[in-house]
Amino acid sequence: MIRFRRPNRIVFWLLIGGRVLNILWSLRLELQAKTTHTLVEKYHFNLNQGSDMFIGLKEYFRRADEISIKTNDENMFIEMVPNFHQLTIGVGKETITIGKLDTASDQLGNGILLSTAGTGGPTYMLQTSKGIHLSFGNAREPFHFNMSRDKELMEIRHRGSFIQVGEAPVGDSIYQGVFMGEKNFATLGINKDEGIGLRTKKKIILNSDNELIIEAKGDIDIKSTNGVVKINGQKIYMNK
Repeated sequence: MIRFRRPNRIVFWLLIGGRVLNILWSLRLELQAKTTHTLVEKYHFNLNQGSDMFIGLKEYFRRADEISIKTNDENMFIEMVPNFHQLTIGVGKETITIGKLDTASDQLGNGILLSTAGTGGPTYMLQTSKGIHLSFGNAREPFHFNMSRDKELMEIRHRGSFIQVGEAPVGDSIYQGVFMGEKNFATLGINKDEGIGLRTKKKIILNSDNELIIEAKGDIDIKSTNGVVKINGQKIYMNK
C-alpha cells in the first residue's frame, strides 16, 4: 500500500476534489446547452408555424399586446393593439379601423371606420351600434348621410340643403315626420301632430295651369302685417 506524507495527501485530495468539480461543472454546462438549444428550436418552430418573413418590410414588431407591420414604401401597414381593442389596416390612402373608435372628443364605442385621405376634407364611412354616418368631405362639395339608431333619425345633407326622416329637431322641439329645406332660409315639414308646415324668408309661389283648389273643413286664415283676410263660405273680410 502506497503511503503519502501528510502534505502530499492534502495535495492529492485537492486534485481529486478539483477533478470532481470539473466533471460536475462540465455536466451542468452540457445540460444547460441542451436546454437552451431546445428552447431555441422551439422558438424557431413557432416562428416557422407563424410564417414570419421579413422581406421588403420597414418594420416588423410583435409582442403579446401589439403587432405592427409596415412595408418599406409605407404603402401598406397592419397594426393590432389588443389593449386598445383595435385593428387598423392601411393600403395607400385607404384605411380600415375595426374595434374601439373612441376619441378625445367623441365616444363612438365599437365599430368599423373606412376613410380616404387626400380628398380635400374628411371622407369616411362610420358604422357603430348607434348607426351609420357617410361623409364626402371635399371642401367644394360636402355631402353627409347619417342614420342614427339611438336618435331614430335619418338625414341627408349637402351644404345648406337637408332632408330629415324620423325624430327631427325643429327649434326647441322634436317632431316625428319628414323635413326638408335650405338652412336658415326655408323649411317644409310633414308630421303627424301638426300636419304640413312651410316657413321661408323668401316669397312663396303657387302656380297652376288649371284650377287651384283649397279646401278645409275648418276655417282658412290668411294673415298679413298689412291686414287680415278671412274667407269663410261666401263672406270675405279684408283689412277689417
